[in-house]
Amino acid sequence: MRLTLVLLPFLLAAQSDSPIQSRIRSAPLTPAVRDSLLQAVSAKDYAKIESTLATAPDGATQALLGAIEFVAGRLQPAAGAFQRADAFSPLDDKDRFTYAMALATLGDTDSARTQLDRLQKLHPDQSLYLYWLARLDYFQRRYDDAVAKLEHAAKLDPGSPRIWDNLGLNHDMLGQSAEAQQAFEKAVELNRRLKTPSAWPPMNFGALLFRMQKLTEAETVLREALRYDPQFAQAHYHLGRVLEKTGADAAAIEELETAARLDPAMAEAEYTLSLLYRRLNRTAEAAKALAEYKKRRGSTGP
Repeated sequence: MRLTLVLLPFLLAAQSDSPIQSRIRSAPLTPAVRDSLLQAVSAKDYAKIESTLATAPDGATQALLGAIEFVAGRLQPAAGAFQRADAFSPLDDKDRFTYAMALATLGDTDSARTQLDRLQKLHPDQSLYLYWLARLDYFQRRYDDAVAKLEHAAKLDPGSPRIWDNLGLNHDMLGQSAEAQQAFEKAVELNRRLKTPSAWPPMNFGALLFRMQKLTEAETVLREALRYDPQFAQAHYHLGRVLEKTGADAAAIEELETAARLDPAMAEAEYTLSLLYRRLNRTAEAAKALAEYKKRRGSTGP
């Protein structure tokens, strides 16, 4: 099991990432090596990138290789390059953080924590490292530890929606619904002020409100999440559950089918559909949805 991080911006940047190219141009490389490396990066020729940088095995060069590999989404080679670079000379803060993100995504949570702890000790007044340490706590089900870190992070950066959103998630896992609601409300409010709001805070809040049977409020924030990201399968799924509870069966089916279509790995939408179809005496559709649920779960049992 791995900690899932959002790497898409990095992957997209690989196509025309001027920061990486600028870093290559400013690196202590010979003109011939620099030109060869720039060509290899443009061509996404990673074998050539690695062989080119192998001619200069020092800390700066290996850190550069780690950054290139990370931007390309090649996390295992990136982690190896950063590890080699750190053995030559300590990584700078940016590279150490990138190293930690690679390790976390690869599932090496303890090593990622070691790198983030080191950064946090160097910068105790920065919320970034506390936030990511709390993300690791959540992944390892250390919810009390995560709450403590996130509360500290919120004091350092009270305007961060993602800090409040993750605080809500951890309170929710501890069964502290009132505290979770307060944190999510703050996250959603701050998120609305962003130039590009994230769909996650209103989706997480909507899921909590559904479980609290606050259906009108849940529908409102889930529709808000879908305004930010109409392709967000989880928001469609939770909205479908809310609509079913309010008796809007046709709309619920539409939302659940959309969720299942947008995320082929989502099994729960098919299961909820099967139950809804069964309640409506649409037995053929119920059987089809249940079969798809079992297929997605890799199960043939009941």
